[in-house]
Amino acid sequence: MSGLGFGLMNSAFALMNILTDHIGPGTVGLKGDSHYFLLVSSLTALAFTLLNVAWSVIMSQSVEKSDKRLAIIVLVSHLLVTSVVS
Repeated sequence: MSGLGFGLMNSAFALMNILTDHIGPGTVGLKGDSHYFLLVSSLTALAFTLLNVAWSVIMSQSVEKSDKRLAIIVLVSHLLVTSVVS
């Protein structure tokens, strides 16, 4: 359940950032911004929600089976994905 919680909190913060950008008078699509900003942002939030759930399930399996390889895969993939988006 913690993966779902992390995913929902990530989506909530992403939604607040998206709405803050969208509230301004005609901010989306101006100054070279993409017209698909809202769609891409919402799909990114969805992807991170699903990734947090998957990482939580895989990490719990690695702890249950004492498999350090799975834990390392989760940590490295988490760092890679977040560095790509940040």
